[in-house]
Amino acid sequence: PYILLLSVLLLSPSSWRHHRRSLLRLALQNTWLSSFYAGTIVPRRLNFLQGESPRMSEDSSSGIVFGTSDTGAGSSRMAQTDSEDLLEKNRAMLIFFGLVEQIQQALKKGAREDQTRSTVQEEGAPEDPWVIHMQKRLMDVPAMLVLSEHLLSSLQEMEEATDLQEMFDVMEVLPDVLSGGCSSCEEFVNEAKNEQ
Repeated sequence: PYILLLSVLLLSPSSWRHHRRSLLRLALQNTWLSSFYAGTIVPRRLNFLQGESPRMSEDSSSGIVFGTSDTGAGSSRMAQTDSEDLLEKNRAMLIFFGLVEQIQQALKKGAREDQTRSTVQEEGAPEDPWVIHMQKRLMDVPAMLVLSEHLLSSLQEMEEATDLQEMFDVMEVLPDVLSGGCSSCEEFVNEAKNEQ
């Protein structure tokens, strides 16, 4: 997460847009890894403790567990559950990323960039036009009050999001998520998880 905060100070607007999708994937990976090493990753639903299982059924005579097909209404409910669970497991990090995105936009909107700088290490120098622009924005008290109100409004919307697509839309990163060959928000999140 600290990398996301540093990005506000170190990355130019174009660099942030260029790396935003990769940083979002890394943020999701961080959530899963942190949960894994903390021992908090558990099966999606613990219905089996109540004799139920969303994907498996047991032959009472043999005790063998068989896979069941996810078709019709059952498949729809499973897809909805998967999306909701993925959202809840990642909501805190997604909210954090969404707030960073809002801050990036608020502080750097309309900023010019020095096109002669070719590396990330060279970006963020005090004389960069976008750095000067950001400094002026930070000293603009009325603008910062508007930003704080906007962040609170965005925070509420992200807390109330009911699925991943709505969350990414509120975060204003949905086009990034659905680029790169991903056909759904769930696929993007699962790909990030599986890259650990």
